[in-house]
Amino acid sequence: QAGLFSAVVSTFVTQTFQNLEVDPNDVAVSLLYELCDLVRALNNKQSTDTIPRFKGSPASIFHPTRTATWVNGLWFVSLTISLTTALVAVARSSGFTNTWLRLVLAHLASVVVFANFDI
Repeated sequence: QAGLFSAVVSTFVTQTFQNLEVDPNDVAVSLLYELCDLVRALNNKQSTDTIPRFKGSPASIFHPTRTATWVNGLWFVSLTISLTTALVAVARSSGFTNTWLRLVLAHLASVVVFANFDI
């Protein structure tokens, strides 16, 4: 079940992740507006100095909304937790888990002991 949930969440992640990136269509539209203004000014024999220029790279003008950032963060946390749960479930069903868990706990215990002596 955790694997199925992960598949569904990963679909949502791929769809909502687009809200964190620059939309290339917005950049193209702003550049086309500037180009149209330049052509219109040249056809009317006006100065092109008064036409506002496109400033910066597309990444410098784009900032994702706080909502988009939070929603994507929660989707990524949900995906991480569900994949970890699936991994633990698979590892738990095999005989490898007990040996691996003992090794990890022994390593963590040794790290804690050495950390206490460094204080």
